[in-house]
Amino acid sequence: MNLRRLLNWVCIWCASFGMSNAATPLPPNTGMTLVADVAGTTLANDAYWADKCKIIPPTALFIVVQMGDVTDFFKPVNSETSICEMLLSYENYRWSHNGVDWVNVVRYEGDINMGGSESWWPRDRGIEGDERQYLSFWGYAPATHSGGCCSTTTKVARTDNSNGAIPFTLSCVVQLQPLPPNTGMSLVADVPGTTFANDAFWAEQSKIIPSNALFVVVDMGAVRDFFKPVDGVTTYCEMLQAHNKHQWSANGVDWFVINYYSDGFNGGSVDWWPRDQGHAGDERRYLSFWGSESHQGTGSSTSYVVNYTGWGNRFTLSYATPLHPLPPNTGMSIVADVPGTTLANDAFWAERCKTIPSNALFVVVDMGAVRDFFKPIDSRTSFCEMLQSSVKQQWSPNGVKWYKVGAVLDDSHNGGSDVDWPRDQGLEQDQRRHVSFWGHEWMRGGCCSTSTAVYLEKENGWNHPFSMSYGYSFDYVKAYARLLAENQQLNNTIATLSDNLTIEQHNLATEHGKIAALSNDLVSEKSNVAALSQNLATCNIKLEQRRLARLAQAEEDLANDQATSGGTNSDTDDNSTPSPNGTVAGGVVAGLVVIGIIVFILHRKAGSNGVQRNQRNNEEAEELRDRGATLEMVQNPMREQQRAAVDVYYSEIAEAPNQDADGYVVDDSLAEPETPVYATYASSGAPDAVFYTAPADGDGFATYTAPLDANAASASLPEDGGVAYSRSANSVVAPGSNTSHA
Repeated sequence: MNLRRLLNWVCIWCASFGMSNAATPLPPNTGMTLVADVAGTTLANDAYWADKCKIIPPTALFIVVQMGDVTDFFKPVNSETSICEMLLSYENYRWSHNGVDWVNVVRYEGDINMGGSESWWPRDRGIEGDERQYLSFWGYAPATHSGGCCSTTTKVARTDNSNGAIPFTLSCVVQLQPLPPNTGMSLVADVPGTTFANDAFWAEQSKIIPSNALFVVVDMGAVRDFFKPVDGVTTYCEMLQAHNKHQWSANGVDWFVINYYSDGFNGGSVDWWPRDQGHAGDERRYLSFWGSESHQGTGSSTSYVVNYTGWGNRFTLSYATPLHPLPPNTGMSIVADVPGTTLANDAFWAERCKTIPSNALFVVVDMGAVRDFFKPIDSRTSFCEMLQSSVKQQWSPNGVKWYKVGAVLDDSHNGGSDVDWPRDQGLEQDQRRHVSFWGHEWMRGGCCSTSTAVYLEKENGWNHPFSMSYGYSFDYVKAYARLLAENQQLNNTIATLSDNLTIEQHNLATEHGKIAALSNDLVSEKSNVAALSQNLATCNIKLEQRRLARLAQAEEDLANDQATSGGTNSDTDDNSTPSPNGTVAGGVVAGLVVIGIIVFILHRKAGSNGVQRNQRNNEEAEELRDRGATLEMVQNPMREQQRAAVDVYYSEIAEAPNQDADGYVVDDSLAEPETPVYATYASSGAPDAVFYTAPADGDGFATYTAPLDANAASASLPEDGGVAYSRSANSVVAPGSNTSHA
C-alpha cells in the first residue's frame, strides 16, 4: 500500500473515531418526530404521558429515548399493543440499540416505574460494552421522582448514582413514504435547525443536483414532501430560491400545483392547504418550507398529525434520480437490505450469499442514487468468495461492460476499489473516491458515496444504508412460452377436475336415487310383511274357529242322538203293563224278553247311528284335511315371502349385532325350543303381554297370547301387534318389544 493510500485511510479512521459519540442513525427510510422534551424537574407520570402520546400517530414503529449520549429504542412486545398503551401500561416491551435488532426486556418489578429494566440487564444481556445497571426509565407513577433515569452514557452503571432528575427526549419513529420504483436518492444538504437556509445557501448547495434529477425530497422529522419545478424551464437552483416555482407530491408520482405563501419564504404553501387540499390524514397548516431570509432551519411540522411546530426544525433535502436500468432480458432479486447500523462483515455475507444461485449473472449494490454492478473476477471464484473479499470482484456501471478495479489490499474490507479509481479510471462524471464497499469487519453499513457527483460523504464515508440484489437471465420468449405451457396445463387440470366433479355429482345423484328406491322398497316390504302376518294370523284364527265350530256341532249331534235314544227307552218302560197276580213269572219272563228285544233294537239303532256318526266325522275330518292342505298351499308361499322379506330387511339395516334399526333388542339366550316363534308385545311402549305363533297339534299354525306373568293361551291377538320372523337370526321381534326369543 503506497503512502498516499495509507494517509487517506488513516484520516478516515481518525474521523470515524471522532464520531463515536454521534447519535445512533435511524433504520433506512424512517423519520423521527419529537413527542416530549422532558426536563429533569418534570414529573413524567401517567397523566403526563396520557397527554403527550396524543401526537403519536397510530403508524408509529417505535419510540426513541435519548438521555445524554445514550439512545434506547423501545416498542410494544406485540402488534396488538399501541405505543401509547405501552407507555402507560407497565407491561413488557422490546428493546433495541439500533432500531433493527430487537430483544425482549425483563422489566423492573412493580407498577411505579415506566420503562427501564431489571437490575444489570443491559450489562448482562444487552450488547457488548454497555455497562449500565438499567435501561432508560421514561417516568414514574408517583410524584416522588422527576425527569428520567439512570445513565447518560453506556460506560458507567449510573450517572452520579442517579435516582432520576435526568433530562431526556422521547420521540416516535414512522416509516417514510418510499421512493417510486427504480429510483435512488442522494443527500444535498443536512440542515440543522440553527442554519439560515436562505437564497445564498441554496445557490451553493444546489450545484450538486444533476440535470436528470426527478425531484427533490424534504424529510422533516416524520414528514416527507416531494417537490419539483413547476415547469420544464425552471431549474432546481431557481426553484430552491423561490416561493412560487414548485409543485408538490405526497409520493413522487402524483403531482399538484399549489397555492403559494408570500415572498421571503422558500417552498411551503398557503395556510391550511395540506389539510384542506392535500392527502387524507395530513393535518398540517403548511407544506414544508426549506428556508427563509429571516428564520433558521425550516418551518411547518415534523408530524402529519400536528398542524404546526414552528421554525428551527432540522431537515434534509435530497435529490432523486433514476437508477441505471438492468441489461435487457434480466431480472433482479434481493439478497440483503442493509441498514447503516448493520455490521456487514464476512460472517454476515457467508450467511446471506447462500441465497445467490450459481447461475446468477452479477450482484447489484444500490447506495442512494448510485448503482454498481459486481461479479467474480474469474469463473473459478464463487459469489460467496467474492462477497467476503476486497480483491475478487469486477465492476461495471451497467452490467454489460466490465472492468478490473484496483482493489484495496486490506482484508477488513469487502468490495470497493482503490482510492480515486472511479474518478481517475472509471466513467466520465463519476467523481467518487471509491466504488461501493458492501461491508467491513468493524465499520457499519456501506461506503462511500450516495451520488457519483460526491467524492466522499459523512467524513469517513461509512454508515450508508444500501441494498444488494442478484441479477439473472430473463428470456421473455422462453418465459412467455413457459407461461403459456403452464397456463395450458392449469386449464387442462381445471377441465379434468371439472369433469370429475360432474361425474361424481352424477354418481352421487344416482346413489341418492338408489338409496331412495331401497328405502321405498324397504317400507313396502315392511308393509307386506305386516299384511302377510295379519293374513296368516287371520287364516289361522278362522280355521281354528271353523274346526271348533264343527267339533261343537259334532258334540251337539251326539248329544241329540243320545237324548233320542234315551227317550225311546223311557217310552217302552212307560207302555209296559204289569202282569196279573197269577202270571207274575210269565210277566217277568215276558218283560225280560221285551227288554231284551228293546235292548237289541236300541243296540242295533245305536250301532247304526254310531256308524253314521263315524262316517260323518270321517267325512268332516277329510274335509278339514283338504282345507288344511289348501290353507297350507296358501300359507307356505306367504310364510316364505314373509321370511325372505324379513331376512332382507334385517340384513340391510341392522345397526348392531343385538339391535336392529328400529331399536328392537334381540336376546337369543331366552330361547325356548318348544315355542319356535316367541316375543313380548307392548301395546303402548312398555311390554305388557307375550304372544307366539306355533304349529298346532294338527296341521297349520295357532297364535297364542298371555300376560307376562301367565302362560294361558288365547285365540285372540292384539290388533295393532305384529310378529316378524328372521330365519337368518332365528329370532323374532315385535314393534315395541324389549325382548325376543329364538
